Amino acid sequence: MSGPKDDGNIAEAFNHLADQWDDLCGPGSLLANEFRAHGSFLRRICERLGLPRVLDIGCGTGHHLIHLAPWISEGVGIDFATRMIERARANTVAAGIDHVRYAVTEASMLDRNNPGQFDLALFIGTLEHVTQPAKALEVTRSVLAKGGRIVVIMPHRANLFFFLRRLRQSGNGRIFKSDCLYTVGRLRRLAELSGLSVELVHPLPFSINRPGEVPVPPFWRIIAAILRLIPTAPTRGAFALVLKEAQEDPRAPP
Repeated sequence: MSGPKDDGNIAEAFNHLADQWDDLCGPGSLLANEFRAHGSFLRRICERLGLPRVLDIGCGTGHHLIHLAPWISEGVGIDFATRMIERARANTVAAGIDHVRYAVTEASMLDRNNPGQFDLALFIGTLEHVTQPAKALEVTRSVLAKGGRIVVIMPHRANLFFFLRRLRQSGNGRIFKSDCLYTVGRLRRLAELSGLSVELVHPLPFSINRPGEVPVPPFWRIIAAILRLIPTAPTRGAFALVLKEAQEDPRAPP
Protein backbone atom coordinates (compact mmCIF):
# COMPACT_ATOMS: atom_id res chain seq x y z
CA MET A 1 0.00 0.00 0.00
CA SER A 2 1.11 3.54 -0.52
CA GLY A 3 2.21 5.66 2.39
CA PRO A 4 4.74 8.13 3.71
CA LYS A 5 8.43 7.43 3.78
CA ASP A 6 9.18 5.32 6.83
CA ASP A 7 11.26 7.46 9.17
CA GLY A 8 10.78 5.18 12.18
CA ASN A 9 7.67 6.97 13.46
CA ILE A 10 5.06 4.31 12.73
CA ALA A 11 2.27 6.12 14.58
CA GLU A 12 2.73 9.17 12.37
CA ALA A 13 2.83 6.97 9.28
CA PHE A 14 -0.53 5.42 10.19
CA ASN A 15 -1.98 8.83 11.04
CA HIS A 16 -1.00 9.88 7.52
CA LEU A 17 -2.82 6.85 6.09
CA ALA A 18 -5.96 7.11 8.22
CA ASP A 19 -8.14 9.08 5.82
CA GLN A 20 -7.48 6.64 2.96
CA TRP A 21 -7.34 3.48 5.09
CA ASP A 22 -10.91 2.35 4.35
CA ASP A 23 -10.31 2.79 0.62
CA LEU A 24 -7.05 0.83 0.85
CA CYS A 25 -8.15 -2.19 2.89
CA GLY A 26 -11.66 -1.70 4.25
CA PRO A 27 -14.76 -3.80 3.52
CA GLY A 28 -15.40 -1.95 0.25
CA SER A 29 -11.78 -1.87 -0.96
CA LEU A 30 -9.79 -3.96 -3.40
CA LEU A 31 -8.91 -6.15 -0.42
CA ALA A 32 -12.55 -6.81 0.48
CA ASN A 33 -12.03 -10.57 0.06
CA GLU A 34 -9.41 -10.51 2.82
CA PHE A 35 -11.71 -8.50 5.08
CA ARG A 36 -14.58 -10.94 4.50
CA ALA A 37 -12.34 -13.92 5.25
CA HIS A 38 -11.15 -12.32 8.49
CA GLY A 39 -14.70 -11.42 9.48
CA SER A 40 -16.07 -14.88 8.78
CA PHE A 41 -13.35 -16.56 10.82
CA LEU A 42 -13.67 -14.12 13.73
CA ARG A 43 -17.44 -14.44 13.74
CA ARG A 44 -17.11 -18.19 14.28
CA ILE A 45 -14.76 -17.56 17.21
CA CYS A 46 -17.24 -15.10 18.74
CA GLU A 47 -20.12 -17.53 18.31
CA ARG A 48 -18.10 -20.23 20.04
CA LEU A 49 -17.28 -17.92 22.96
CA GLY A 50 -20.88 -16.68 23.24
CA LEU A 51 -21.19 -12.86 22.99
CA PRO A 52 -17.66 -12.15 24.16
CA ARG A 53 -16.17 -8.88 25.35
CA VAL A 54 -13.62 -8.10 22.63
CA LEU A 55 -10.43 -6.04 22.62
CA ASP A 56 -9.09 -5.07 19.18
CA ILE A 57 -5.43 -4.03 19.48
CA GLY A 58 -4.39 -1.82 16.59
CA CYS A 59 -8.02 -1.44 15.55
CA GLY A 60 -7.37 1.03 12.73
CA THR A 61 -10.62 2.56 11.53
CA GLY A 62 -12.77 0.12 13.52
CA HIS A 63 -14.33 -2.00 10.79
CA HIS A 64 -13.58 -5.38 12.34
CA LEU A 65 -15.40 -4.47 15.55
CA ILE A 66 -18.22 -2.93 13.52
CA HIS A 67 -18.55 -6.16 11.53
CA LEU A 68 -18.53 -8.27 14.72
CA ALA A 69 -20.99 -6.04 16.60
CA PRO A 70 -23.98 -8.47 16.36
CA TRP A 71 -21.89 -11.28 17.88
CA ILE A 72 -20.23 -9.46 20.81
CA SER A 73 -21.49 -7.98 24.06
CA GLU A 74 -18.95 -5.15 24.11
CA GLY A 75 -16.01 -4.03 21.98
CA VAL A 76 -13.00 -1.89 22.80
CA GLY A 77 -10.63 -0.79 20.07
CA ILE A 78 -7.22 0.70 20.81
CA ASP A 79 -4.65 2.19 18.45
CA PHE A 80 -1.56 4.37 18.85
CA ALA A 81 -2.58 6.49 15.85
CA THR A 82 -4.92 9.29 16.96
CA ARG A 83 -6.36 9.86 13.50
CA MET A 84 -7.22 6.16 13.13
CA ILE A 85 -9.23 6.33 16.36
CA GLU A 86 -11.05 9.44 15.15
CA ARG A 87 -12.02 7.62 11.97
CA ALA A 88 -13.06 4.51 13.93
CA ARG A 89 -15.39 6.54 16.14
CA ALA A 90 -16.95 8.23 13.11
CA ASN A 91 -17.42 4.89 11.32
CA THR A 92 -19.03 3.34 14.40
CA VAL A 93 -21.44 6.23 14.90
CA ALA A 94 -22.37 6.06 11.21
CA ALA A 95 -23.11 2.34 11.63
CA GLY A 96 -25.44 3.07 14.58
CA ILE A 97 -23.47 0.91 17.02
CA ASP A 98 -23.39 1.90 20.70
CA HIS A 99 -21.57 -0.98 22.42
CA VAL A 100 -18.15 -0.39 20.85
CA ARG A 101 -15.74 2.27 22.14
CA TYR A 102 -12.19 3.37 21.37
CA ALA A 103 -9.07 4.75 23.03
CA VAL A 104 -5.72 6.08 21.87
CA THR A 105 -3.25 3.72 23.55
CA GLU A 106 -1.26 0.55 22.89
CA ALA A 107 -1.06 -2.96 24.28
CA SER A 108 1.81 -2.17 26.68
CA MET A 109 -0.45 0.33 28.46
CA LEU A 110 -3.22 -2.16 29.28
CA ASP A 111 -4.07 -2.45 32.97
CA ARG A 112 -2.55 -5.69 34.26
CA ASN A 113 -4.18 -5.06 37.64
CA ASN A 114 -7.64 -5.47 36.17
CA PRO A 115 -7.72 -9.08 34.90
CA GLY A 116 -10.73 -10.75 33.33
CA GLN A 117 -11.77 -7.75 31.25
CA PHE A 118 -11.94 -9.48 27.87
CA ASP A 119 -12.97 -12.84 26.47
CA LEU A 120 -11.27 -12.27 23.14
CA ALA A 121 -8.32 -10.09 22.11
CA LEU A 122 -7.40 -9.43 18.48
CA PHE A 123 -4.11 -8.54 16.79
CA ILE A 124 -5.18 -8.11 13.15
CA GLY A 125 -2.20 -7.02 11.06
CA THR A 126 -0.77 -5.51 14.22
CA LEU A 127 1.75 -7.73 15.98
CA GLU A 128 4.26 -7.48 13.13
CA HIS A 129 4.49 -3.72 13.80
CA VAL A 130 5.04 -4.08 17.57
CA THR A 131 8.61 -3.58 18.76
CA GLN A 132 8.17 -5.92 21.77
CA PRO A 133 5.67 -8.55 20.61
CA ALA A 134 6.32 -10.99 23.49
CA LYS A 135 5.55 -8.23 26.00
CA ALA A 136 2.41 -7.26 24.06
CA LEU A 137 1.16 -10.86 24.19
CA GLU A 138 2.02 -11.18 27.88
CA VAL A 139 0.19 -7.97 28.82
CA THR A 140 -2.81 -8.97 26.70
CA ARG A 141 -2.89 -12.39 28.36
CA SER A 142 -3.07 -10.63 31.75
CA VAL A 143 -6.41 -8.97 30.88
CA LEU A 144 -8.11 -12.11 29.50
CA ALA A 145 -11.02 -13.70 31.31
CA LYS A 146 -10.88 -17.40 32.18
CA GLY A 147 -11.22 -19.38 28.97
CA GLY A 148 -10.40 -16.29 26.91
CA ARG A 149 -8.62 -16.36 23.57
CA ILE A 150 -6.14 -14.23 21.63
CA VAL A 151 -6.29 -14.23 17.83
CA VAL A 152 -3.28 -13.08 15.83
CA ILE A 153 -3.79 -12.48 12.10
CA MET A 154 -0.79 -11.61 9.96
CA PRO A 155 0.77 -12.24 6.56
CA HIS A 156 3.08 -15.25 6.47
CA ARG A 157 6.77 -14.44 6.09
CA ALA A 158 7.02 -16.79 3.08
CA ASN A 159 4.04 -15.48 1.14
CA LEU A 160 4.56 -14.59 -2.51
CA PHE A 161 3.90 -10.84 -2.18
CA PHE A 162 6.70 -10.32 0.34
CA PHE A 163 9.01 -12.54 -1.71
CA LEU A 164 8.42 -10.28 -4.73
CA ARG A 165 8.88 -7.21 -2.55
CA ARG A 166 12.24 -8.53 -1.35
CA LEU A 167 13.32 -9.05 -4.97
CA ARG A 168 12.28 -5.51 -5.91
CA GLN A 169 13.87 -3.91 -2.85
CA SER A 170 17.16 -5.82 -2.81
CA GLY A 171 16.28 -8.04 0.10
CA ASN A 172 13.94 -5.85 2.18
CA GLY A 173 10.31 -6.72 1.62
CA ARG A 174 8.93 -5.03 4.72
CA ILE A 175 6.40 -2.19 4.70
CA PHE A 176 8.10 -0.45 7.66
CA LYS A 177 11.71 -0.87 8.77
CA SER A 178 10.62 -2.17 12.16
CA ASP A 179 8.25 -4.83 10.81
CA CYS A 180 8.92 -8.42 11.82
CA LEU A 181 6.99 -11.02 9.86
CA TYR A 182 6.73 -14.50 11.34
CA THR A 183 6.32 -18.07 10.30
CA VAL A 184 3.72 -20.04 12.25
CA GLY A 185 6.49 -21.91 14.08
CA ARG A 186 8.28 -18.77 15.19
CA LEU A 187 5.08 -17.14 16.37
CA ARG A 188 4.21 -20.32 18.26
CA ARG A 189 7.53 -20.12 20.12
CA LEU A 190 6.96 -16.44 20.85
CA ALA A 191 3.53 -17.24 22.31
CA GLU A 192 5.01 -19.94 24.52
CA LEU A 193 7.38 -17.37 26.04
CA SER A 194 4.26 -15.43 27.08
CA GLY A 195 2.56 -18.42 28.74
CA LEU A 196 0.30 -19.13 25.77
CA SER A 197 -0.23 -22.16 23.58
CA VAL A 198 -1.60 -22.51 20.06
CA GLU A 199 -5.12 -23.89 19.84
CA LEU A 200 -5.66 -23.46 16.10
CA VAL A 201 -3.84 -22.36 12.94
CA HIS A 202 -6.12 -21.19 10.14
CA PRO A 203 -4.80 -20.16 6.67
CA LEU A 204 -6.22 -16.91 5.29
CA PRO A 205 -5.98 -15.21 1.88
CA PHE A 206 -3.47 -12.46 1.16
CA SER A 207 -3.56 -10.85 -2.28
CA ILE A 208 -0.26 -10.21 -4.03
CA ASN A 209 -1.87 -7.15 -5.67
CA ARG A 210 -1.84 -4.50 -2.92
CA PRO A 211 -3.36 -1.03 -3.30
CA GLY A 212 -0.71 1.55 -4.05
CA GLU A 213 1.93 -1.04 -4.98
CA VAL A 214 3.44 -1.61 -8.41
CA PRO A 215 1.13 -4.08 -10.23
CA VAL A 216 2.32 -7.67 -10.14
CA PRO A 217 3.05 -9.15 -13.62
CA PRO A 218 0.41 -11.59 -14.98
CA PHE A 219 2.80 -14.56 -14.72
CA TRP A 220 3.10 -14.10 -10.95
CA ARG A 221 -0.65 -13.59 -10.59
CA ILE A 222 -1.19 -16.99 -12.25
CA ILE A 223 1.29 -18.61 -9.86
CA ALA A 224 -0.46 -16.97 -6.91
CA ALA A 225 -3.86 -18.21 -8.09
CA ILE A 226 -2.51 -21.77 -8.28
CA LEU A 227 -0.86 -21.56 -4.86
CA ARG A 228 -4.11 -20.33 -3.28
CA LEU A 229 -5.63 -23.73 -4.09
CA ILE A 230 -3.22 -25.28 -1.56
CA PRO A 231 -4.72 -24.56 1.89
CA THR A 232 -1.61 -23.70 3.90
CA ALA A 233 -0.50 -20.43 5.49
CA PRO A 234 2.48 -19.78 3.14
CA THR A 235 0.55 -20.62 -0.05
CA ARG A 236 -2.59 -18.68 0.85
CA GLY A 237 -0.38 -15.88 2.16
CA ALA A 238 -1.62 -15.22 5.69
CA PHE A 239 -2.84 -17.02 8.78
CA ALA A 240 -4.77 -16.70 12.01
CA LEU A 241 -3.35 -18.16 15.19
CA VAL A 242 -5.77 -18.78 18.07
CA LEU A 243 -3.95 -18.68 21.40
CA LYS A 244 -5.05 -19.77 24.85
CA GLU A 245 -3.55 -20.06 28.32
CA ALA A 246 -0.86 -22.73 28.24
CA GLN A 247 -2.06 -24.06 31.61
CA GLU A 248 -5.76 -23.73 30.89
CA ASP A 249 -7.97 -26.17 32.77
CA PRO A 250 -8.97 -28.81 30.18
CA ARG A 251 -12.39 -28.95 31.81
CA ALA A 252 -13.00 -25.26 31.12
CA PRO A 253 -15.63 -24.49 28.45
CA PRO A 254 -14.18 -23.66 25.01
